[in-house]
Amino acid sequence: MSPPSTTSRRSNLSSPGPHGGLTSEVVTILVGPTETPFTIHRGLLTSKSAFFNAALAGSWQEATSGTIRLSDEDPDLFTLYFLWMYDRVWTKDERGEELTFNACCRLYVLADKLASEALQNLAIDKLREYGMRPRSELDVGFNIETISFVYGATLRGSVLRKLVVDILAWRMKIPSFKGLIDAAPECLYDALRVCTKHMDHLNKGPSPYKDKSAFCKKYHVHRDGDTCCSAPPNPGTGDGKSQA
Repeated sequence: MSPPSTTSRRSNLSSPGPHGGLTSEVVTILVGPTETPFTIHRGLLTSKSAFFNAALAGSWQEATSGTIRLSDEDPDLFTLYFLWMYDRVWTKDERGEELTFNACCRLYVLADKLASEALQNLAIDKLREYGMRPRSELDVGFNIETISFVYGATLRGSVLRKLVVDILAWRMKIPSFKGLIDAAPECLYDALRVCTKHMDHLNKGPSPYKDKSAFCKKYHVHRDGDTCCSAPPNPGTGDGKSQA
């Protein structure tokens, strides 16, 4: 499931917002099979994404034409990425409602593909918020569809997988495991391993993602020598600068 439609917001995204003073030239990103266009400052793209930095370097066709195609990506999802790039609020849909757990997982995967570590960490922080909510609220967006997507879009060792497995093992009831045998057997195996390892502590706490510093060390993506553990960001502010 894609995040709630952001089509109406896309119509106003040509304005660079708070980064209007940037003097770098602009690049056109054509997203999805219909090639929905996004115009973004080159300097912003290269500073916030290692993927775009590489694509726009040297004599590559994308660098000379100023156009990059992301044919397999969802324009609605890329809209959230665009909003983050310009430090706008990306955690709410056009109705002002919070993004679902599923949408945040999909945004994390997109940020991973585009090598935008800061957004990966912000998305993980938002998922941490969901993981700490009452079980009745978590059940709404944390479902077989989401788990199946995460395991289909990531590789073993992914921190997104680790968080999904920990939430499943530490917060969900055993009936929640139904359906995983067919939809995501690898996740079921990983969750059962966690359950076996922490049998005496499950549902008693503290969960492995309650402590911010420990959470940062386990689930955040950091460059060598960097850390954001001392000052965890406030997810949803649009601030992607502190974790770059």
